[in-house]
Amino acid sequence: AIVNALYCKRWGHGFLPCVLSQEDMQCICQGRHFAWAKISLLTWLFTPSHCDQRVRSVFNASIGEHVRGDFMRSCDYVVWIDGDAMVLDHDVCLERYVGGEASDKALVVAEDMSYSDWVNTGVMFIRTDSSWAQELWAATWSNAPVRFHHAPFWDQSGLCAELGARQEFTPGVLGAVPTRTIPPIRPWFSWQGGSMHKATRHMYIFDSASLQFAN
Repeated sequence: AIVNALYCKRWGHGFLPCVLSQEDMQCICQGRHFAWAKISLLTWLFTPSHCDQRVRSVFNASIGEHVRGDFMRSCDYVVWIDGDAMVLDHDVCLERYVGGEASDKALVVAEDMSYSDWVNTGVMFIRTDSSWAQELWAATWSNAPVRFHHAPFWDQSGLCAELGARQEFTPGVLGAVPTRTIPPIRPWFSWQGGSMHKATRHMYIFDSASLQFAN
């Protein structure tokens, strides 16, 4: 978190860390795998009225409703980065990822690094003025197949399932299990010969190496 905070300070971005106790994590995840805390937090940030009162109480105590309101009104994008990820090149500005063909998209992400899900949720750029993006997180929480509450890849697979239901794309794999869909003419993943960058109606998807990588 310190590395990411320093990056945000250098470029003048707001930084909103959220570190919760195990008890609070259990509360906001409501019996699901702790990876779902991400969706719970994003739901509270964008549409707090869709959150259970207990969930709102946890985030109000940890962050504060006034901070949430000021934060959401002051930024064009919420950039989510997983707790086990950090910015490596502090000379690269975030605007690089939301310009050009991505400038009118509500959600900017990268494809997954393995044959697990079509996109990876470790780093996400979410437009704050998009009603589509605002409602996405509560819908992902409510509509996710039950098997993803506890089975890989949890929130990520749940989000991909919701994007498929919204006809944003038709994923050929969910939670590392192939779906019974007609495969695209060209492979989805860049590392299988697919396009390096892909665009849907509301999304822009980078190849995995351009936005993030794992060892």
